[in-house]
Amino acid sequence: MNQRTFVLESEQEIKKHEPRLAEIVDIKSIQRLVSIFGFLYTESIKQMISKGNRVYCIGDKGDVGSVLIFNASHTSIQYLVTDFSHRKYGLGKKVFDFGIKYADINALIIKATTYPESSLGFWQSLGFTSTEKVYVTKKGSTLTEMIWYRIDRKKVNLYG
Repeated sequence: MNQRTFVLESEQEIKKHEPRLAEIVDIKSIQRLVSIFGFLYTESIKQMISKGNRVYCIGDKGDVGSVLIFNASHTSIQYLVTDFSHRKYGLGKKVFDFGIKYADINALIIKATTYPESSLGFWQSLGFTSTEKVYVTKKGSTLTEMIWYRIDRKKVNLYG
């Protein structure tokens, strides 16, 4: 495992790191973050990055602290992960806001996990609301479906 160099020691450190589009050099770091909840192959991440508007991150090149990955149609978030040591600094919100603005997204639907800890409060802080649909995975994790709309845009049907 690579040694991490992206360290946040103060509020000034946080402010100097702005969200950006992910680059090929970020792939290993993105895989490390995503591995908290799942797995993505190097080639899959490379393809997403090469399309130019699906993968956003915050951190040094090759060592990101937070990553946001949309699905191909930009109607759902595949991953929004912040390194455990960098949580509570606002990085997840910062990368989410950047990705929404950059990709010009009007609405999103997600299945928020409650494992390893409940993330519902985080998603609610971003403006997501529960659809009251709950799913249980084969491994027994509970997922709550949540939806988000830009308040300045007309609502769209995300269910096809």
